[in-house]
Amino acid sequence: MTPPLTRQELRIMNVVWTRDGATGREVCDALSAEKPVAYTTIVTLMNILVAKGHLLRVADGRHFRYEPKTARRHMTANLVRDFIDRVFAGSPQSLMAHLVEEAHLSPDEVKELLKDTARKEKKR
Repeated sequence: MTPPLTRQELRIMNVVWTRDGATGREVCDALSAEKPVAYTTIVTLMNILVAKGHLLRVADGRHFRYEPKTARRHMTANLVRDFIDRVFAGSPQSLMAHLVEEAHLSPDEVKELLKDTARKEKKR
């Protein structure tokens, strides 16, 4: 299993996934729109993501373009599974109960969750 992503690494991955690849400058510009970040910091973190196996670095003229090597869906599944394991002792049911009780879901949102669950059960 690969090491978990830091918050900043996940922000970088979100930019790369959204653009289906990006240069360090493109990621830096996108993230700096929210809060200024140093270009060198972003490129360093992107190279760490290459080492972790989440990004692929491809030469593009004098620069490098970074492409996602890990699919967003796969990463999301791993992050959610890790969260459920750590916070809810591995119980998805406990997570769902928490969402229903504490997340102030509307009755319509609860109905949608139940429909999604029923659809998934039919596929099994």
